[in-house]
Amino acid sequence: MDKISNDHIYALCHYFPGLCISSSKVLRQFHYIDLKLNWLDAQHYCREKYDDLATIQSMEDIIQLKNQVRVSGNAWIGLRDHPNSWFKVMGIDYCIEIDGAATWNDVNCDTLLSFVCYTGLKTYVHISTPLSWPDARDYCRENYKDLALIESEDENTNAYQAKNSSSTAWIGLYRVPWAWSDNSSSSFTNWRRRDKFHYIDLKLNWLDAQHYCREKYDDLATIQSMEDIIQLKNQVRVSGNAWIGLRDHPNSWFKVMGIDANSWRWSVTGETSQNGYQNWFSTAPDNVYLEYCIVIDGAATWNDVNCDTLLSFVCYTGKKMCFVF
Repeated sequence: MDKISNDHIYALCHYFPGLCISSSKVLRQFHYIDLKLNWLDAQHYCREKYDDLATIQSMEDIIQLKNQVRVSGNAWIGLRDHPNSWFKVMGIDYCIEIDGAATWNDVNCDTLLSFVCYTGLKTYVHISTPLSWPDARDYCRENYKDLALIESEDENTNAYQAKNSSSTAWIGLYRVPWAWSDNSSSSFTNWRRRDKFHYIDLKLNWLDAQHYCREKYDDLATIQSMEDIIQLKNQVRVSGNAWIGLRDHPNSWFKVMGIDANSWRWSVTGETSQNGYQNWFSTAPDNVYLEYCIVIDGAATWNDVNCDTLLSFVCYTGKKMCFVF
């Protein structure tokens, strides 16, 4: 899950324009609601004004949403983690927003966002009032059908387009494991890609940077291959030097073997690279007595620097979370 503040976010509703249709394909209409609500308030709004927070069940829904609304930032959709599931153990981020790229992200349900409701034939309505997910759900149920139900790429597009802005908005998905606000079932997903590396523009020494990364992510960046280097360069832009998770083992005799590759250990494992990968600057490591923590530069090469130096740093997320429907 990406880190997110409690900034106000929008929501997407959807509705079905009619109850009886001859085609087997249900057309949704998405509506971007420019109100700042938490997820439940956005759901409540969509259910009052439309059908529900946006439900997205296919890429067709994604396209339709993008055609109908313009999401500014993040907006609630109808997806969330079920309140009785594992969120109390694994975290508080369990309601789903849709962002300006029409991808989904799990967010604290108390965050105030706009939201997307839907009506009977999957017409999506964006409610810009920022509400929590529960309040957004109640709103959609009172005024529409529910928070947006998204069951295809087309519907995801429609819900996205209903937002009509780049912000994020609630949709109707929550987790049981993950479930839609209107209790519809769907195997369609459009989760935001999780970046592995995260550039933190704070000036900390190596140990404080390690502590920060372990609190907010997994650890300081571990780099095991050229593929990691390419991924890091694609995901973050390092300005100057930045700490990574490599340093001379604090209990080793680094004053003697500081230039020995076997003395350099990764923060996350306390071990050397599993496959022996290294990417040292041409003259590094070269400071035997004092400089024994590693920075990465704009060219993605490594150099040994005094660990007390205040630098920005790169964290990484190594764990993968899978959602099975």
